[in-house]
Amino acid sequence: MWTAASVLVWLCVLPLTTAQTCNNANPCQFTGGDAYVKTAEVASSNGVLIQTLTVDISDVTIEWLTTQRRTYNGGFPGPTFRLKAGDNLNLKLVNNLGPQPEGVHNQFRDPNTTNLHTHGLHISPQEPQDYVLLEVGPGETYDYNFQLNANQQAGTFWYHAHYHGSTFFQVASGLAGLLIVEDEVSSMSAELDAISCPHNCDKEVPMLLGKFLDYNGEDETFASVQTDIGDPFTVDNTVTTSAGVTLLSYLTDQQTGVSAYMVNGQVRPVITMQPGEIRRFRMVNAGLSGMLLLTITGCEITILAYDGVYVDTPYSQDFIFIPTGGRCDAAVRCSTTGTYEIRSGDDSAHKPSIGNTDVYGGVVATIDVTGSAVSMNFPKTTPAKPFYLRDLQTVPDSAIGGRYVVELGPTSYINREKFTNATYHRYNFDVDTVQKKGKDQKIASQQSARVTGSVVRNTRQHRPQERQKGATGAPDQPSRQIQGPDPRVKELIEAGRYSWSSPPGLEATGSSASSSEDDA
Repeated sequence: MWTAASVLVWLCVLPLTTAQTCNNANPCQFTGGDAYVKTAEVASSNGVLIQTLTVDISDVTIEWLTTQRRTYNGGFPGPTFRLKAGDNLNLKLVNNLGPQPEGVHNQFRDPNTTNLHTHGLHISPQEPQDYVLLEVGPGETYDYNFQLNANQQAGTFWYHAHYHGSTFFQVASGLAGLLIVEDEVSSMSAELDAISCPHNCDKEVPMLLGKFLDYNGEDETFASVQTDIGDPFTVDNTVTTSAGVTLLSYLTDQQTGVSAYMVNGQVRPVITMQPGEIRRFRMVNAGLSGMLLLTITGCEITILAYDGVYVDTPYSQDFIFIPTGGRCDAAVRCSTTGTYEIRSGDDSAHKPSIGNTDVYGGVVATIDVTGSAVSMNFPKTTPAKPFYLRDLQTVPDSAIGGRYVVELGPTSYINREKFTNATYHRYNFDVDTVQKKGKDQKIASQQSARVTGSVVRNTRQHRPQERQKGATGAPDQPSRQIQGPDPRVKELIEAGRYSWSSPPGLEATGSSASSSEDDA
């Protein structure tokens, strides 16, 4: 006979006897839901930050999945560096990776050769600073000395591996980290100081967002690039799991597999806030191939900065768009208790503002709002920008000595032409030359400047040009009509302010556009 006591005992032990233990041999769906954790942070002291980043193969555990990745100091992702304008970052990059097969240019190659790039800093591109063509091979070490400009804009940046041939692969593996240049306290309003380091670091939510858990995506995935680049450290493809397939087959299957954005190496973490509390979200999209269009339904968003540059005045917006490699600082407030999703989606309402882009769809994190309510105010002002970030829209025409217009289009289009090969360029400068500026502002150079396809001031006509077959400098290029510039540029052309010049190999469809030597 069943008794109340026996039923109670049965109910208590049932979860213990039926709970599923997930691991590499017994895979299951990734659930997320762990508490949000900041990555390890290190800060400069007395103007200097001395660090060592060791690149090596490390075991990385994501919920139940244990796999091997290339990491910095064994972390996934790397540590967060906190600096101030004018600081020196002395960084020793140690490559402990092993030998590798020889690779082919313009393909995925050299998985064990690396370097380091600081993304967004106003910094020298030469050695021993941000020289992205540097090769730190297996077993080699390089000492970087990054000297931040004294006028460096405070903001959210990041660093990552940037060796050409394995950048995508190494960043997808986890070779990336946040780099934050902190504001001077005296430059911030009380409201901004209340949600920022150094006084209120607990109010900051640094987020390195990336599709680091990507096995069954529609485009190139981490698993497919591992195969292309010849990486031996793939997930186990020999042991049959409880599902009757190999672990790699399980992860890449469209029904059971996973393609998810992670936050600081976590799957859909939970960020805890109080009702009315404002937090400063420092977000970097290291996403590799996807754009993020984030919404937090039920909460308020105030935009503070994009790509490490403060907006002139903070403004309210119901979404946050971050392209691959982009950054955004946003102040977020949820006024009532509850659970709120930070969700990315291809929202048609925002399509006109972001164009035809590949937007990731899914929840990247949740906010759990609980506890007693607090009262906080959004910042209404931002710190002043350094001189080199001056808004050029406010510069009078009289202060502009010359113009060179570059119109960037979707994918690989520049000035409405598609980049097709490495030897044909419509827009060229000789080495060690610069474009001349204005009548009385000639700039000395080692060679005479040769500018093709440039926009020239003080000429009256804009005429479409047509490429002729067999034209000099562009063999075998098909003839085609060159489209005009952006309509806003066209207005200036029609006003006689400037127009396109005729590049070599192009024949004008009328009298040629005129220009003086000093205006070229």
